[in-house]
Amino acid sequence: MGGKYEPPDAGWMRVDRQETRAVESQVLVPLEEGGRTQVAVTRIAAGGEYGVHVDDYSQIFSVLHGRGEGEVDGEPVPLQPGVIMRTQAGEPHALRAAADQALVVLTVNTYPEG
Repeated sequence: MGGKYEPPDAGWMRVDRQETRAVESQVLVPLEEGGRTQVAVTRIAAGGEYGVHVDDYSQIFSVLHGRGEGEVDGEPVPLQPGVIMRTQAGEPHALRAAADQALVVLTVNTYPEG
């Protein structure tokens, strides 16, 4: 059902990958609904990180709240509200929250055909 979405009211699911520390997510548009696209809200607790990793899909991260640092192919990307970071499939990347505040991003994953 459509309407206003309130992340604090929805249930957060812990992201359980080796490179994550204090990362939670809420899927807004699941892959089976979005075709080749999945949309989620990702929250990284203060001092947490989604460490360097490689995905087989492209991503867009739009910062909604907080501050931190991203990394794309070894290059730092300062993160703050309004910043959009993009990655290509196969490109190493990371997201890190500042030590004193959580980082909340809208995450769009686009999967290749097939």
